[in-house]
Amino acid sequence: MHSAFVNSLPKSGTNLLAKCLLLFGYKERGHLSAGSVLDRNFRGALRRLLWLSDSGPYTLGVNSPIHVRAWPVEQRLSRLGASQFISAHVGYDDALLRQVLRNEIKPLQVLRDPRAVLASFIPYVLNDPQHFLHASYKAMSTEQRLQSTLYGGSFAGTELKPMQDYCKALDPWVS
Repeated sequence: MHSAFVNSLPKSGTNLLAKCLLLFGYKERGHLSAGSVLDRNFRGALRRLLWLSDSGPYTLGVNSPIHVRAWPVEQRLSRLGASQFISAHVGYDDALLRQVLRNEIKPLQVLRDPRAVLASFIPYVLNDPQHFLHASYKAMSTEQRLQSTLYGGSFAGTELKPMQDYCKALDPWVS
């Protein structure tokens, strides 16, 4: 069986597809997203220190993209063996696609109705104290959370893109 790169918007069904792959005998070997670097836990702090780069060759995340150094991404992709997969939340990037294909990894793109993503994203952030948007969202009204998720904004130094922009960031993966 091939190795796979499972990509989607956050809260789009990445875990559902991951569970299906596990049922087929695949093993998960990590996750690439802005959240794994920005989360407020020890691992996030360590990754911020080691991974972040103002002009890194790869961009992780679609709703709050960040630039990272090449080695963490390339190392994870190069270590992926047959019947293994890595999940991700990344917008399209030529360099990343070349790296995925260079390692003979099959890209899989999960698509979900953006209204369902919106309905799932806000409660997820509110229920995860480690999420980088948790404190900001907790302080907002329901309407402000909805507006922030739809139209973006800056929260505690982290930029959240408008939902339309990060949905469009996946279009080239599909085509």
